[in-house]
Amino acid sequence: PMVAERHQTIVAGPGADVALLVGGGSVRGLEGSSAIVGRDDEAKALRRWVGGGRPALLEIVGEAGLGKTTLWEEGLRLAREAGSLVIECRPVEVEISVAYGGLASLLEPVLDLVRDELPRPRLHALEAALRLREVRNSGLDETAVALGALSAVRAVAELRPVLLALEDVQWLDASSRVALTYALRHLREGDDVGVLVTRRVGAGDGPLDLRG
Repeated sequence: PMVAERHQTIVAGPGADVALLVGGGSVRGLEGSSAIVGRDDEAKALRRWVGGGRPALLEIVGEAGLGKTTLWEEGLRLAREAGSLVIECRPVEVEISVAYGGLASLLEPVLDLVRDELPRPRLHALEAALRLREVRNSGLDETAVALGALSAVRAVAELRPVLLALEDVQWLDASSRVALTYALRHLREGDDVGVLVTRRVGAGDGPLDLRG
C-alpha cells in the first residue's frame, strides 16, 4: 500500500535518535521556526514530513511522559500553517470498548462536507456505524463501513489537504481500527492525506498495521 511505503517513525525521548524509517516521497519543505524548545532534530523531522509526499503516515513512539504529545501538537500546528484540514482523535483506555468511537471523532465533523459525494450504501452504513441513523434489522455492514470511511477520507482530501491526527492510537477501539486501517491501506498516489499518530510502547493494541 502507498501509505505503508511512506510510513515513518520518530522515537520520542530525551537523547533518543530521530528514526525516520521506510521513508519515501519528495519533500517540498516548510520554512519557519518551531514552537518546541530543545528538540531541534524532532522539529526538523516533523517539518520535513509535513512538507513531504502524500499519502503518508508518521508515528511518534515512546514511553509515557517523554513528550510524544508535544511533538504531535507541533505537527498539527505545522500542518495547519501549511493549509491542511486537521481532524483530531484522542482515544483513551476507558473508551476502547466503544465501537466506532474513534471513527466518529474523525469523520462525523466532516461528513456533511462530502455527504453528496459518497455512494448511498456506503454513506448509510457509515451513518449507521456513527449512530447517525438507525441500524437495520439485518445488522451493520462492516465492509460498507470500511468502504465508506475510505470514500469519505478521499472526498474530504479532494476539497483540501487532510491530516488525520490520532493521539494514543493504542487505545483506538477495534471497530475503528479495522475501518481506518482498511481506508489507509487503500489510499492511492495523489490522495492528499497525512496521518500523524502517537503510540505508547507496551500498551494497548499496538500500531496500525498498514503492510501489504
